[in-house]
Formats: sequence, C-alpha cells, structure tokens
Amino acid sequence: MTLTKLQAKENLSKLINKFEVELASGQAREYNEEATKTAFIQPLLKDVLGWDVNDNNEVSPEVRVSRGRVDYGLKACGKIRMFVEAKPIKADLDKHIEQAVRYGYNRRDVPFVLLTDFEGVKLFDVTFKPDLRNLKKGLKIELNYRDYLKQFDKLWLFSKESVENGELDKLLLKKPKDRQTVDKAILADLENWREKLAKDIYKNNPHLFHSQDLEKDSAYLKEITQKLLDRIIFMRFCEDRKLTHRNNLRAIFEERTDAVGPKAMLFLAEEFKDYSRVYNSDLFAFKDWEEKLQIDFKVMKEIILEMYNPYQFDVIPLEVLGSIYEQYLGYTARLTEHQVKYELKMDVRKAGGVYYTPEYIVDYIIKNTVGKLLTELPPSKIKKLRILDPACGSGSFLIRAYEEMLNYYKQQKINKRKHSSSLPVSFPQAVSGNPENAVDGELALNHDQSSRPLSIQEKANILKEHIFGVDIDEQAVEVTKLSLMLKMLEDEYGFVPGRAVLPMLDGNIKCGNSLISGSTLELKKYFGDDYYKVKPFNWEERFPAALREGGFDVVIGNPPYIGFHGFALNKNYFNDKYLSAKGKYDIYVLFIENGLNLLKGNGLLSYICPTGFMKRDHGQDVRKYLLHNSVIKSIIDFEHKQVFKDALNYTGIYILSKPYNKNNKFRYLKDIDDAFELYNQDDLSENTWIFRDKLNTAIIQKYKNNKRFGILFDYVDSISEGIVTGLNDVYLLNEELITQKKYEKIYFKPCLRGRNIRKYSFENVSECVFYPYTNNEIIDEDSIRIKAPKYYDFLCENKSKLKAREYFNKSSKKWYELWNQRKESNFNSVKIVVPELADGNRFMLDFNKLYYGDTVCGFYLKNDVKENVKYILGVLNSKFLEWFYKRTTVPKANDYFIYKTMFLKNIPIRKIDFEEKIEKGLHDNIVSLVDIMLDLNTKIQTAQGSKKEQIQQQISQTDREIDEIVYKLYGLTKEEIKIIEDDSK
Repeated sequence: MTLTKLQAKENLSKLINKFEVELASGQAREYNEEATKTAFIQPLLKDVLGWDVNDNNEVSPEVRVSRGRVDYGLKACGKIRMFVEAKPIKADLDKHIEQAVRYGYNRRDVPFVLLTDFEGVKLFDVTFKPDLRNLKKGLKIELNYRDYLKQFDKLWLFSKESVENGELDKLLLKKPKDRQTVDKAILADLENWREKLAKDIYKNNPHLFHSQDLEKDSAYLKEITQKLLDRIIFMRFCEDRKLTHRNNLRAIFEERTDAVGPKAMLFLAEEFKDYSRVYNSDLFAFKDWEEKLQIDFKVMKEIILEMYNPYQFDVIPLEVLGSIYEQYLGYTARLTEHQVKYELKMDVRKAGGVYYTPEYIVDYIIKNTVGKLLTELPPSKIKKLRILDPACGSGSFLIRAYEEMLNYYKQQKINKRKHSSSLPVSFPQAVSGNPENAVDGELALNHDQSSRPLSIQEKANILKEHIFGVDIDEQAVEVTKLSLMLKMLEDEYGFVPGRAVLPMLDGNIKCGNSLISGSTLELKKYFGDDYYKVKPFNWEERFPAALREGGFDVVIGNPPYIGFHGFALNKNYFNDKYLSAKGKYDIYVLFIENGLNLLKGNGLLSYICPTGFMKRDHGQDVRKYLLHNSVIKSIIDFEHKQVFKDALNYTGIYILSKPYNKNNKFRYLKDIDDAFELYNQDDLSENTWIFRDKLNTAIIQKYKNNKRFGILFDYVDSISEGIVTGLNDVYLLNEELITQKKYEKIYFKPCLRGRNIRKYSFENVSECVFYPYTNNEIIDEDSIRIKAPKYYDFLCENKSKLKAREYFNKSSKKWYELWNQRKESNFNSVKIVVPELADGNRFMLDFNKLYYGDTVCGFYLKNDVKENVKYILGVLNSKFLEWFYKRTTVPKANDYFIYKTMFLKNIPIRKIDFEEKIEKGLHDNIVSLVDIMLDLNTKIQTAQGSKKEQIQQQISQTDREIDEIVYKLYGLTKEEIKIIEDDSK
C-alpha cells in the first residue's frame, strides 16, 4: 500500500510526540546510535518517508564506503541516490559533517547525504568538492524536529516517492560554478601533480636527460613521473584500507620542514622498499633512475598532502579511477630546451579527444562473452580460460573481466562448502618453478581467512591465469597493472604485513603494437633501421602458451579509432598484411581482423567500435572478411544513440566467433535492452549492411531498377565539394575583422559555410575568403603586395602555417597561392547547394556566384536536363526524400547526416514524361511552388513580429503542398505516407 502524504503527516506527528516525551524524561539523551536508529530514524524512514527498511532493494543497511560504514543507502531504480548517516540523539551533528560529505563525494554516483539524529536533519549536495573552510557549502536543507510538520514539503523531498520521481534531484539543477565531481577533481589534480612533479624532476636531474634526443628524454621523464604517482596512489589506497601498519605518507612529510631541499626520495625510498617486500609487485621493483633521483621536498610534500583531503581511496570506485586514467593517458610529455609541457597526443587530437567506455557497455560485453562461456564450458576448460584486450588502455574491460572470474570462483567455492567441507576446490594454480608465476610466501591476516570466499593467493592466481592485455602506450600498461592490483585488494581490509601479496604482472600485461609483428628483416623492409620504434609485438613469442593452444578464448575491448589518414607510417605494412586493409579504412577494422586471428575456434570476440564499416562503401573489404571468416553472433547498432558524449561517430557492439558457419543466424538490436530480430548471415553481401524493418525496406525497394526513376547524379554535370579546402583562421576572416584590420577588399569574396544554409535560402554570410585570382589568371606576388599590402603582410606573418598545409607540400606553386586554381567561369551557372553535415535535407539554389567553404557541397545540372532545376530542388527538399535519405545513409553525431557525393548520388529522382499532361502539370506546380518558397524565404529574413509569423505559416503550407505532389509522383500509398509522416514528427 502506497503511503500518502496525509498518512505520513499523521505518523510523523505521533513520532514527534514520542520523541518529546523521551526528551522531557531525559531518556532520549541516553540513547546510543543503535537505539536512536531503532526508536526514531527507522520509523522516520519507513512510516513517514515510505522507505521499506526491511527490503534491501530499497534500503541497503550498513553500506561500506570507507574504513567505516554509512548506516543506510536509499535506492531508486536500483541505484543508491542518498546515504543516510545516523548519529545518537546526544551528538553534535556539525562535528560529523566532514565525515558525511566525504563519504558521498568520493562515491561520485551518490549525490546526496542525509545526516540525522532525528532531532535534526541536514541534507548535503555532495556533487562538488568539499571545502574544509566551509563545511556547510553543500547544505541544501536543514530542519529541526520542531519544524518537520510546518515545513513538511521539504522533509517530503527525502521520501521514496520524491526520490523516484526526481523531485529531490531538482536541488542539483542549479549548478554552482565550482561544482566538480570527484572524477573531475582527481583528474584535474592528477594533471597538476604530474606537471608539477615532471618539471621538478627535469630541473633537478639533468644527468637523466642528456641523450640530446628530446623525444627520448620526454618519454623517460613521462615514465619516471607516472611510476612515482602510481606508487603513491597505490600507497594511499593501502593506507585507507589499513593494509599497512607503517606511518602514512602525510605523517612522514608533515613532521619535516621544507629545508630538506631536493631530498624527498630519502623518505620515499624506504617506503618503496617496504611495499616491494610486502607486495612483491613490479610496481615497486627498483629502477635505475631511483639511485640518485632528486625531488624537491616542498613539491613532493604539497602533492602528497593534496592526496588526503577530500579523497578517500577506499571509497572511490575503481571504475571512476579508470575513467580518470583514460583521460589522463591522453596526454604526453614534450620537452623543449627550457621547459616541460603536457599535450594531447596526436592520435587523440585527431580522434577529437579521449572517450572512456561507459560502464554499462563494458558490463554488457563481459556478460555476453566471459559470462556466457562461464555458463557453457565445463570447469576443466574454465580453468584454462584466457581473456585478452589487445588495446587495453586503462584496463576497464580487463578489470570487469577479472571481476567476472572472481565471482565465478567465489560461487564455486561457496557451492563446494555447502555440499562438503572436505571437498577440495579447483582453482588455477601458480606454475611451480617459475618465479614470475609463483605467489611466494605467506600473508598473515587479522581476521578469519577461512570465512572469506577467496584468499589473496587464490585471487592472485585467477588474475595471472585468466587476464591478458596489450597496449602501445607504456603508461597505459602500468595503469592497467595498477588497476588490476587495486581490484584484487578491493574487498580486503586490515592486513598485517606479510610477504608477496601481489603477483608480478609483466607476463600478463605487455607493451607493444598489437597490429605489427614479423621477423627483423621483414620489419626493416617496412620501417627501416628504426623499426623497433613502432613497438612490434610478436604474439607467438610474447604469449607462447596461449598461441600454442590455439589462441585466446575471449577477445574484448574498445579499439582505437584514428581515421583513414592517422597512421600513414604503417599503411604499407597494413595493406600487405591485412585482408581488410584496402582503400580507405579506419584502424579499428584491423583490430577486428587481428582479434579474430588471435581467437580460438568457438571463442568469442566483442568490441564496441564505429558502425561506419557496415554502412559505407569503404567498408567492403572488412565486410567481405567477416562474411567468410567469422560467425556473427549479434550486432547492437546504436544508430541514433550517442554512446560516447561529443564523439563524431556512432558506434555498435559486435559479438563474433569462428569458424564460419553457412547456416548461422545472428541477432540485430538497436540498443542493449531492445527486442532483437534474427537475420541469416548468408543473406548479407559485401554491399552495405543497413538493417531496416520490412515496411521501410519495401518502400525503398520500389525505387531500385525502376525505369520511371533516375538517380540524382544522372542529372549532375560537375560537383564542387568546397571551393576553399581546409579552412581555418588563416584562410577565413569575417567582415568585422577585415574592417578592424583595414585589410583591402579587392581580393575578398563572400564565403558560404554549411551553417549558413537553410531550405531554399541562406543567411548570415559574414565571412570572406581571400581569393587571389582575377579574370581567370592568378595574380602574382608583386600584384598582391601592391594592391593589398596589408593582407600581403598578414600572409607573410602566417607563412609557416600555410606551408604546413598538406596540399602546399605537394604543390610547386609559391606559398601565397592558397588554393587550387579555380576559373571564374565556375561561378557563372546556377548550382544546387547543400551543407556537407546537416540534421536533414537543406538544399538551396545559388544564384549569387558564392564561394564555398569546405562544409558545402554544390553541383551543376547537365545542359540537356529537361526537368527544371527548381523541380529538382523541390523534390530534394520534400519530406519523402529526406526520409529516404536518412534511411539509406549513415548518421553522424547528434543525428546529423553527411551530404557528400558518395551518399547523394543515389537519391531517386522522378523522371517527367513531358508528353503526359498530368505529369507535366505536377512538375510545373512544383516549380511554381518553389518560386513561392524562394520568395517567402527571402522576405522572412527581414520580417518581424506578426508579419514574420504570417510568412512562416505560408512557408509551412507551401512545404506541405510540395510534399503532397511528391507523394503522388512517387506513387506512395496512404499506409506508406503515414509511415513517412509518423517518422518525421
């Protein structure tokens, strides 16, 4: 029965009366925390706020968030939305604010913490960094029990109903400028610590950086800095879990003054030795650079102290640390003669940034690969199950895979105990005689280890036997190893020092280029004497046991997306070695082919990667490869859902196996929770794979091989995909800047960009392009200098930028010739123009001899075309052809579509038989309506108020009339028109 607000108020009144009686008698002040919870806080949650405290699906009691536990976690939609920290009635709540807000803040996914002793409640928004100088900064609601009834609506915000309906979350909508969730705060601090530490190391240790090769020295500096920070973060993790009995780092550095100078390593070295002895991990293995490393004590002290407040490393989920490190790893160190800079890596810049795989995607892939095999394989094969991520990054997929394996063995052990305490449990064992695979020594625990599902040694063996990864970035490899070690210790609290707790992971997580391998002579042939710089990775040598036994059972991950031009250095090798590397391709397709090559028969491969290879012409080779070399298990095509925020590509999840099975059926879904359709793999061809429902397919098929229809490019004579290529601030200026700088206008031309184009019109062309041509002749340098001296100076100032342009390097022309020669005659004809990226069909006619930026596609019709250009324009802008275009092409980010030759060419255009009176009449009506549309769209740009509304109404009416004629011309039925109209809403 649902609790109403009226019932809740009545129950609250009774509870307050009870409290006042206890308070008056003095008994309330004798209540300890448990008594307070039982007598008042649980009834408040249950009888007033509607939370069932006996149902773990609603209220999680005793949620561990740190060395202690918060009392309750209130759940909505399966997720904790608010922590409740209970205190005894006699407590001073203000003294517990710091503890409470730090709990919630470090969890990131819990936005609120309620601190209460029933006598009062304090609700804190914990989505921004706590400030010790202002602990009440996030305070949203504060009530005394005397105000509960008078301000019941505020108290009701904590109710189950309000939380589930999102009413409580509205308190988060007004975001303060300093809102900074824990992941963003740590990332910002990590970046700051890294740069500060790197600069200090570089300044104080010239003996380490004297190779005369700045690139090599940069890599070495990055390695040292990363290793030190990884060690310190691991130590903080151990401190917060009480896994060490040594003094914490804060105490060590606080008790000494800054006068120590560049001797910080004196104090760290002893700690590193102890951690190396206890954990026996390669993280703390001694490195040559440690011997004489000088670090300013003041710098290191500042970094270490900042790691304590407000961070609790036993609370921060490892998934959060993973997302932080993924961003962090996108930067690389660069040395100049006098300074250290951290910059985005080149491939990250080209990809538009770092995109961390969301947890639900990782979880789905693991459940449907590792999880699936764990339910299907016998225990004898599960013991030998090997899981690989060939581009592991910060390790998010491997961490989740490791968790899945741990859960399997925990359940196995629990099941064995239930049946017989004397039966042995089968676990992967360390290989005897091999020091790299041995878990050496004993670990003493201060609790009953036998009560725990898995011992630390068992968890170490599971990690070493099942989890494998490769990445080209050495720092990513280090981070993955760190993350896996932290995962191994995640549910461990309160060790006393022992020996050899952690495994050495050098044999599992390795650095190299997953896509390149070969003999020395072969590699030299492709990459020259410096072939080792591409970091070749010979799989048979690096993972001999796995390759000897046929490969890996599971291959998973989110391979990099670089684009066609992002790996020119390796292209000849790829073209020769990979069947799918033909023509244009993105590097992720090579990971698909390589992953299948590394996969055992009947193993499972699953990647999340762009869906472009299915839907574009250039994906033909990888489609061909998959059809003949894999079994497609399922495809999840996030066609209109952007999994990676702000990314440029739509992505999908692919689950593949091998060997090829002629009769295979696979599942096709549009989201993880979507209903699936079954398709025959044999029905696919090397042509594009675009999956539609039967009705949509039937409509589209009507226009293929239909004599009454041509395609758009039957009518097109020539195409201009951007008169001006590669525009940036060097090439393009707005009119205001031209005026401010007093540049001469003799060579400036109005430049149309894609964002200026609307249906039937354009607006706001405020930019100009410098175009040094007159009367079809290129103006020489002297003429530019004489006729436009100020602009000539501007070009000289930007000479280096201009020379960096790709087409300049391929040209023998002088630097001031910015663009390929275009004849003025190119601008004398009317053209149909469209933005190269748009949310829908936006075609216009160019009567104005405009110049285009590289975001515009324009095309001329052939001279012998009988149909009027305005007829073509009206048809292209119709609702039906927009629907058709969106169903036969590929969406980009945010539901934008590409309007380029490869996609535009096949738009079906209804041919007109001008001998047929009805057809000619429909053609002429569209031409007349388009004339009206052109006029209306010109007028609306200067109209205001009610007049503008009237014109807009007339535009909408005319648009509908064009659509109705197009429906007739294209022979659409009422049912088909309804599909198009419904889809267009």
